[in-house]
This record gives sequence, structure tokens and C-alpha cells, in this order.
Amino acid sequence: SYDRRVSIVKVANSGDELQTFPGIQYLPYVTDFVDRDFGLPTTRAKNLFANSLWGNQSQFPPPSNNTAAFISVHMSGKFHQFTLPPLLDYVQVDPSRVGPIGARDEPTLALLKSLDLPTYQSSCFTQMLRPSGNKYNETLHQRHLIMLVDVDPDLLPPHVVQRGQIFTANVNSSLIFRRDARLQHAQELYYSYSNLAKVVITSRIHSALPASVNG
Repeated sequence: SYDRRVSIVKVANSGDELQTFPGIQYLPYVTDFVDRDFGLPTTRAKNLFANSLWGNQSQFPPPSNNTAAFISVHMSGKFHQFTLPPLLDYVQVDPSRVGPIGARDEPTLALLKSLDLPTYQSSCFTQMLRPSGNKYNETLHQRHLIMLVDVDPDLLPPHVVQRGQIFTANVNSSLIFRRDARLQHAQELYYSYSNLAKVVITSRIHSALPASVNG
């Protein structure tokens, strides 16, 4: 979850919540949400999808009795010196419970390979999203939206702006402190990407990637 981050920056970007959906879709049910920045050391969850920026020293050590699938990991160049030693300790206790570590980007992939850790390039977790709705049987004839998601209309041809519909990834400021509202906003956007959009023009990476998966 992103509760702590939202409470500090006072902005909620649905791209954060979109990154929780790939994990949820592979689970029979969800028992807990773990705060991205500060929740890992104290979580009671036993099975975790750990996709994140591993640059926060306060996240370690993770509980020794859980199983974390490290997917779409990014390690910041200036912070990984703090997070790598405990991560290595965690992996080496029982490598079979962790599996290969999915690297979000090439620098992280190179770093993990240099440490002889089993790794692969997973790219962004949002690229593992399944289509929202029955894409093949019901929705092809419904794809009509030209979605303009946080893009400057002045940079687009007038006829595109006239035909397009404006969306924003940010959640309404009155709802940002409600996790259910943030998840609902993200789900509604993703449904539109999956089922209604024939074109998505955006400046947001977590709009572009889900749209490309379901295009």
C-alpha cells in the first residue's frame, strides 16, 4: 500500500495502486496490505509480492518467516549499499523460497548478476496485468475512446483534442486518504484501458504500460 507516502506528499497517483493489481490477480484472497516504505519488517503476511524501489533502509530486515516473490525490483544506485546486505542474507537463508529476482531495469539486472544472484528482467509489474473484462468476445466493438491521460492538449493536433476525452491518473484530493477510493479510481482507469480505449495518449508510464499490454 501507499498510505504513508500519500500522507506525506498529499497526492495519490493511481499508478501506484495499479502496481498492486498484478499481485492480487494471482492470489485467492488478500489478507493484508503492506506499506511500501515502512511496512515490511512488521508485516504478518506470509506470502508477499515484493515489487518496489529497494532504496529504503528502514524496510530491512524483512520477517524471516515469510515468502517473498521479488518481482520488478529496482535498486537505486546510491541506496543499494544499505539494502543489498540484508537482502542477500534473506535470500541465502533459503534460496528456494525466493526464486529468481525479477529486475525492473537493466542496471538492476547487471547489479544482481554481478552478485551471482539468479535474476531475470521482468520489466514493470504492471506488464503482468491480465485484461480487465472479456477483451476478445465482448469489447472489440466497444473500443471508441481516445483517452488523453495527463497530457498537455496544446501539444496535440486540434482534431485529436476535439475527439479525445481527458482523464487524470491522480485521485481526487478529497479521496486520497481512502485506500478503497484510490483502488477504485485505478480499477476504473484500467477497465477503460482494457475495454474502451482505442487510443491512449499519456505522459504516465503506468498508464502507457497497462494500455500497451491490453492493446
